[in-house]
Amino acid sequence: MAIDKMERLSRLLSTTSGTDKCLMLIQYSTLLLSRIDHRTSKVAIGSKGLPQRFGALSGVISEARTTIRLLDLVAVVQWWRSLKGSRGSVVSRILDIERLEVLSMLVYYPLEHIYFLTAKSVLPFSTRISSKASLYSCRAWATYTFLHLSYLWHCIRQLNQEEDQYMKQDVEKKDRQKYHEQRAALMNGVMINLAYAPLTLHWSLSQGLYKSESITALCGIAAAIGQLRAAWKASA
Repeated sequence: MAIDKMERLSRLLSTTSGTDKCLMLIQYSTLLLSRIDHRTSKVAIGSKGLPQRFGALSGVISEARTTIRLLDLVAVVQWWRSLKGSRGSVVSRILDIERLEVLSMLVYYPLEHIYFLTAKSVLPFSTRISSKASLYSCRAWATYTFLHLSYLWHCIRQLNQEEDQYMKQDVEKKDRQKYHEQRAALMNGVMINLAYAPLTLHWSLSQGLYKSESITALCGIAAAIGQLRAAWKASA
């Protein structure tokens, strides 16, 4: 059993997506730990600097994840190409939402790349342009998040309709299990994007949505757990 889990973990970490999800959980967990007040720290040695070190680690991991995302635009372009030939009136609304999702990502990634590479002195843009790129990339991400919630809602509706039709027939147990698994995956997606929603709104506003970074950390942890759950099942 332990060997099987290690093999699944190895498969998970062998993919860029799986590694990113694990790093995300560590990033936001250390961010939460960094918010611990010095007076409540129970560590005897170097306790005063421990929250700052957790914060520094969270920042390093955040930059690593952003660096990895420099190549994600290729996958988004391929996603767009795969939708161009899609047809079907039954799922036309779902396809329309998905196309809008792709467009939001085609805005998000280049702007994030401009912000990040300018901050690292790779691109010669001004701080003003870099800040605008960061803000509007987050707004594109927020747009994607709410579009995806709508996409998931329509998928759940469609799944319920299909299940109602099949349940009128004498369906096998394995077919019922299939619907159960699909619904669970969709609901997990809803949980992930509900966790992302306050994050993306917070980063989309010039003054932010809230003051405490603990909220950012908690939402990030929730989103990471949901994504890891889905990735873990996929690695079976």
